[in-house]
Amino acid sequence: MTARSIVTMTVLVLFALLSAQADAQTAPISLQGRLTGVPDGEQQVTLHIWAASSGGSPLGSVETTTRVIAGLFSLVAEVPQNALVWGLPSDQRWWSLDTVAGESERLPMLMVPYAHNATRLLAIDEADLVGPQRPQAYVLRGGDTNSTNLVFGSITTGARNELHILGPASPADSTNYINIDMDFASAGSAEIRAFRGSSWDTGLAFLTNPRDQGADQPQVRMVVTESGFVGINTTRPEGELDVRGLTRTSVLTITGGSDLAEPFRSSPASIEARPGMVLAIDPENPGALRVSTEAYDTKVAGVYSGGNGLPTGLLMGKDGDPLAGHGDDRLPLAMTGRVWVYADDSNGAIAPGDRLTTSGANAGYAARVDDESRAPGTVIGKAMTGIDADAGMVLVLVNLQ
Repeated sequence: MTARSIVTMTVLVLFALLSAQADAQTAPISLQGRLTGVPDGEQQVTLHIWAASSGGSPLGSVETTTRVIAGLFSLVAEVPQNALVWGLPSDQRWWSLDTVAGESERLPMLMVPYAHNATRLLAIDEADLVGPQRPQAYVLRGGDTNSTNLVFGSITTGARNELHILGPASPADSTNYINIDMDFASAGSAEIRAFRGSSWDTGLAFLTNPRDQGADQPQVRMVVTESGFVGINTTRPEGELDVRGLTRTSVLTITGGSDLAEPFRSSPASIEARPGMVLAIDPENPGALRVSTEAYDTKVAGVYSGGNGLPTGLLMGKDGDPLAGHGDDRLPLAMTGRVWVYADDSNGAIAPGDRLTTSGANAGYAARVDDESRAPGTVIGKAMTGIDADAGMVLVLVNLQ
């Protein structure tokens, strides 16, 4: 190629670039930020695009309106494309806004990821062939075929290793899931499902599908519900963490409370039990507890856990046991640890270190031991404080004697 032809081509390229800039169209861009000194409501602003962080003239300017709420704004503006295009790292762009409060500082315009939505993206077969449809193996299905939106994976003669991202077959279908199939021929598959309503609460589920159980018998191993409850081996956890099975740990730290309690059934007594009250065995209702009403009561069982805002530390009990009660009939009895207990000074002022027994002056209250001959079998523990004037309670280290 001659030197003259090279120059001619260069001139043509430059002419094409100049013509493209002269006929440049606009492109929408989105901006968000916070303005100071600008009142709330619809505001007229001017967007400037700059080639430098200071000085010079704008590459393009666009007048538009935006709604300002507590200083925050978001706008979409049509900007000349030639003001936005740059190819080298040195071709940086900056933007600023003219508002009723003046011109803002110039901020750099940065690239962000952009994604398209598609039903068929990529397939990889056992020969590492890549294609938008199907290379030589059935690893990508889309549209009406099994409702699969995206599959990455490979297929061999005896096994299949895939990652599926599936969408609903129809709007009535309530389950979307990711399927990770490591060795379908022998070990079965594992799934991560996002589900909505129907037979489970809304949330996320982790399942396994052992081959010896059949392809239609997935087993739920863990769920995370919309409310944040986590269930292990259950689809409907009844607490923040609900484990149906053996829990094994080397150290357990409990930060919610300071006592060890067990649920008991309450007897249909006329005195309503409240957290912090002293409870006793009800001889007329086997296995049930009632509020203690006798002084030096040998039937004393412990303290109703949860008094004065101090929650139960550890609650033990068997689900479904009728002796444990349920709902309003369920009394968590603190049998060891620290709890707040209603107390009075009917047997004298209570001081730290005093042994406490049941009071005869107030039902459900404790009192200091002032008669050693009556103390055996009636002591609920030792006082760690005097009576709190506001709560009417004493902090007690429960230790039945």
